[in-house]
Amino acid sequence: MKKVLIGLLVLAVAGGGVFAQEWQFNGEIRTGLGMFFLEDDDDPRLGIVTDDPGANRADLRARVQNADGTAGIDILFRAEGGAIDGFGDLDEDLYYIGIDIDLPSFPGNPVVTLPHAFGWLNFMDNMLTLQGGRIDDAAGFNSFDRMAGARMGEGTGLRLLVRPMDGLVLNFGVYADPNHNFMWFGYEEGSRGQARTVFAVRYEEPDLFRVVAGARTANEAPGPAGGFHGWVAGGSSVRDGDPSAAYLSFEYLGLSGDGIHIAASAFFLNLEEFGDDGYLFFYGSFGHNALVDGMDLTAGVGFGLSQNDADDDFYLWIWGSVSYQLSDSIVPRLDLHYVMGGRSDRSLGSMHHRNVARGGATFDSDDSFVRIQPSVQFRVQANTFFELGCIFHIDIGDNATWGNGNGTNIAAYALMRVSF
Repeated sequence: MKKVLIGLLVLAVAGGGVFAQEWQFNGEIRTGLGMFFLEDDDDPRLGIVTDDPGANRADLRARVQNADGTAGIDILFRAEGGAIDGFGDLDEDLYYIGIDIDLPSFPGNPVVTLPHAFGWLNFMDNMLTLQGGRIDDAAGFNSFDRMAGARMGEGTGLRLLVRPMDGLVLNFGVYADPNHNFMWFGYEEGSRGQARTVFAVRYEEPDLFRVVAGARTANEAPGPAGGFHGWVAGGSSVRDGDPSAAYLSFEYLGLSGDGIHIAASAFFLNLEEFGDDGYLFFYGSFGHNALVDGMDLTAGVGFGLSQNDADDDFYLWIWGSVSYQLSDSIVPRLDLHYVMGGRSDRSLGSMHHRNVARGGATFDSDDSFVRIQPSVQFRVQANTFFELGCIFHIDIGDNATWGNGNGTNIAAYALMRVSF
């Protein structure tokens, strides 16, 4: 009997070793703190500052596929925030993918969610890929500019990727709901769970150009606006749910070998009512990392127009940054932002420190500011570092665009990212 048990143990370990070779794990932790010195506030405030649109968070991603590479599963667990609801909607998320369990809730603990949990099947030598579940996978359909970096989004449902020829990928998706909400499927106007479809196409001509375009239908349910949340800050139906949208993005690759980046993107929101309540956003970015050894330069412009009669002005965002690698581990950087017709789209309690100027368009010239941000990273590797920096947010219009009052708001912060 002892020999049998030893034999079974050897087989289990050997089998587990073979099985484990098919698994891949990666993850990261992003966290940081900022001390905010605000106009009209006598006492400084302490808040979260991260280098990501999300809040203070930890990710663990697990992927597994069969030996032939024809089927697999991709799951991302995320702990985020410091919210009161403990495990947040993780138990609800699990319920909607068929797992009915009750997880404990501890006040003050992070919210734990499943940003994505989907399976995939490959057919015809990877010409067709079918995904199903809670899908959140760019698969190369993000815009190429360095300012928006957005796409049409995914959700809970099915997606088909078709690769009919080298360099061409087609994306067809049908979703019951964006990933922000897990509610019952329904077709009624204004219903959470209203069906949403997404189409996108990407083509790349190596060393010359690449282009991506896409469109999606609206989901009129109240709630986050699926990838465009915060782009429009005031009184628009864009804030009422997932607006219909279309986009086109182009990147020129002919100079990429010389360290030069050139890209432009256009986004159109509220397509059904574009004449009365539509929005156009344009982003262009230029980068050069070979002008001086160790220096990386980036410049960009964002421009927005509103068709809503209540919006009198346009939105303008001008951004420039320069970083210089003093050594393998020390990289100072300076970012400059000028925004007219917009507010910072991140609160002090969960602030994405660099691209806060991207959202919050108000189309009101009284909402104007300049933001100056010097920082320095101490790197272990490119995605694993400790960063120290300061933020000087200066209102140059009549309205307060960040913090409590109009004027100059200052923050000093320290953050870190650990990736594996």
